Amino acid sequence: MAPTARHQQRSPRQAGHSGDGGDDNHPHNTISLTATVYYPFHPMRGRELRVTSRPRHPGSPVTAVDEAGFGLRIPAWMVAPEAAHYQLAAHATLDARTLRALAALLMPLLNDGIEDGEGLSTTS
Repeated sequence: MAPTARHQQRSPRQAGHSGDGGDDNHPHNTISLTATVYYPFHPMRGRELRVTSRPRHPGSPVTAVDEAGFGLRIPAWMVAPEAAHYQLAAHATLDARTLRALAALLMPLLNDGIEDGEGLSTTS
């Protein structure tokens, strides 16, 4: 199929660009961003990573590339400086509502083992 006149004509803006990547077409208005993983329990803790995409919505993950070139999605709160202050407590503290929710999740699993006659055992 022969190209139409419409496809043969190029606007003045397009005339200098062939689209093959050989043009002097540098990216404009781009910022090289990095993020440091501050969360102390993340395997990349303390590393500065190149960010390829910031989240549009707060709380969404940051997309970054590690030193080997692998893409990573890291929760935004883990790259916030405040995350460096998270610590493990000597004793876990859970409110009663959270404990009830946990029990509701575990009870069906526990009941399945008991109904089958296996029960739960702490010894081998």
